[in-house]
Amino acid sequence: MEIVKIPQSWGVKREPRTPMQHRNLVRQGLTFEEQFDWDNLFVDVLDIGDNRIICVGPPLYELKSEIVFSDGTNVLPHQHLSLDRCCITLVETNGSLDQLTLVNPKGDVTFNVHPISNIFDGIGFVSTMQKDEPISWIKQWAHYYYTEYNVRGFLLYNNNCVDYTSSELKEALTSMYDDIVVEIIDWDVPFGPNPPTWDSDFAQYMQFEHCKYKYGWCASYFLNQDIDELLVLKQGLSIDDLIEQMHLSNRSSIVYGNRNIDPYHMEMGVSACDLDPDDIRFVDYLYYADKINNPNLHGKLSITKWLCIPEKSMLYQWKTHALDGSTDTVMYPKQAGDVYFAHFRAMMSPNKSRNINPHPLNLTRCSESELIKDELLELRLKRSFKNYFD
Repeated sequence: MEIVKIPQSWGVKREPRTPMQHRNLVRQGLTFEEQFDWDNLFVDVLDIGDNRIICVGPPLYELKSEIVFSDGTNVLPHQHLSLDRCCITLVETNGSLDQLTLVNPKGDVTFNVHPISNIFDGIGFVSTMQKDEPISWIKQWAHYYYTEYNVRGFLLYNNNCVDYTSSELKEALTSMYDDIVVEIIDWDVPFGPNPPTWDSDFAQYMQFEHCKYKYGWCASYFLNQDIDELLVLKQGLSIDDLIEQMHLSNRSSIVYGNRNIDPYHMEMGVSACDLDPDDIRFVDYLYYADKINNPNLHGKLSITKWLCIPEKSMLYQWKTHALDGSTDTVMYPKQAGDVYFAHFRAMMSPNKSRNINPHPLNLTRCSESELIKDELLELRLKRSFKNYFD
């Protein structure tokens, strides 16, 4: 990964599309101006073969007029694909190139072209972007997917982590098992503000496109789940079964909803916010409340996540809660109980809050009498973590 920035000599910056009246939002003590990505052109430049290079980056907006590519001798044709909070620029070359140059009368900039990766070739992988989640949580997350669903690939984008390095996280995960593939990316880009217009948080949208083109193209499947999210399938159903069903029905993906798991620790009688983060374990949180999980397709206050076959999904935009453009996605109603994910409020990091002094996200909102045990989740967790904490 190599970030290409707008040269100072150009004298321009990316101009936000967020209306001025919505730029007063402060997130974790940072203003809109401090959060916005003003000067990144591309977060990576990839050789995808067949004399084609793609540049993944934030929306270019008015910066498109500044873009002219050269191989050092010839001007190269290009086209921009403007996506939601992201831009993919396709460059046609006359052969394999190690470098590209942006030619501009105000100053040229030359940057490297990187190969795509085949480390997940033929296997499934799960990926997310995260910031300073406790390593103990990430190890539990990886362990669950490894033991319950035979997931062998793990790709994490570290978004400006300060508590540990990417090397430290990679070592912690790779030391768990001999047969897993782990890749950790230093995702050194602004996450972006979240104004009411939701038009300036670029980091995660670029992450998905980078993941798709750099790593996903050769994988058997891609699973989109965060560190506080565990996929739950009915007994006897596996991810491989879902993939086989998709192949047989010529489907590219499935979308499913969540069940919010309350952060109340029944045995200790406390909310997760009263515990040391390293003492928080998925297996201790098994309860939900109907009033925050019903009654629409995916549940009140629900979000959706998805699983896809990358080779069938390359033309769609991979987004946090959907695959834009897909017309062959299978929607799984949560009420059926076959496919959903448990969203653990106990594992919700303060990094996900907009406020510098947030109300604890992992504080229970329900009385004990309102809580219902998720029996399927309990089965999955107790089986997965049977000997984990010994």
